[in-house]
This record gives sequence, structure tokens and C-alpha cells, in this order.
Amino acid sequence: MTKAPADWSSDPIDILLAHDAWATGRMLDICAALGNEELDRVFELEGLPIGPGSLRATLVHIITRYWYWADNLTGKAATKATTPRPSLAGRPSVARMREGLESGMRALHDAVAAARRTGLERPITASWRNAPILTAGAAIVHVTTHSMHHRAQCQIMLRRLGRHDITAASDCLSVAEWQSEVETGRRHPPPTPNPRS
Repeated sequence: MTKAPADWSSDPIDILLAHDAWATGRMLDICAALGNEELDRVFELEGLPIGPGSLRATLVHIITRYWYWADNLTGKAATKATTPRPSLAGRPSVARMREGLESGMRALHDAVAAARRTGLERPITASWRNAPILTAGAAIVHVTTHSMHHRAQCQIMLRRLGRHDITAASDCLSVAEWQSEVETGRRHPPPTPNPRS
């Protein structure tokens, strides 16, 4: 739905979150056209896996980090008091990963709202060994740029599949394309690839 210019997003954190959810959702739409062999194929560069290795593993990693950083922002990581989440164990379907994305983004939005109330300058310590201490604001930027990094790995993997429709759709995931398409209505999305029969 196109918004009026006065309603276009301008707050950087709001933009990071909205773009992240949109771009990861678009990547899931693209991957819905793939079969299990393509989703689970391990892609390498110079003998090392690209990111987590496969498209499915990379997408699961992106989605589970939304929950992880929501827990760190709210302090739930230290108490292990997390809300129920869709299981992404094993080989989750694209539909299941979409449920995870929606759940993860809800948790992250709630955590960001709480962080805005308590102060973005508040330091937090991530819950891994020898983790850095960073502000809540930096953690929010980190989780969204972390996703962008891994979506770029997905784009490399998708290019290696050699399908022009997949490549064309995955090349249009920037913040500028998000706002032009979603908020201003001045750009139309590329067609979603069709599954191979």
C-alpha cells in the first residue's frame, strides 16, 4: 500500500527494521521457487562454505538471530525466559521459515520499543563467550546489518544456480528499492520466480 509523502519512513531504526523484514521476506519468496536439493546445496568459495553453507542454513541463521538479539536487548538471554517460537530445527520449509521471520521480527520490534524507552545508550553484553559490550542502539544496527551480510551470501548462492529469474528477483533488495516499492509506490517488484516443474 502506497503511503503519502508525509508518512514515508525517515527514522533510521524504523527503516532498518522495516527493510530487514521486507528483504528477508523477499528472499524467502524467491527461495520458495527452489526444491530441497537447491535449498540444501552447500556452496563454497575457495574451498570454504559461503556463510552457513546452504540457502536454508543461511536463512535459518538470519531468522534465529532476530530472536537472539531481541533476547539480548530485553535481558531475556541471561534468564533464558524466552517466548515460544516456531521450531526451525532440521530442514524447515520456506513456509515454516516465514513463520519464524514473522515471530522473530515481532520479538525484535518489541525489544526495540523497550530499548527506546530505557535508552538506546544503555550498554548490553551479548550472551556469547568473550562477547563485546555495545549499546542497545548499536545492537539494533548490528542485527539488521548482520542480516544484510547474510542475504548477500544468499544472492551469491542464488547466482550460482544459474537461473535468470532468480538472479533478477534477488538483485532488488536494497533500502532504496524497499522504500520506492513499499512506501512511495514508484517502483514495481520484479516477478517472483516460479518453481521448476
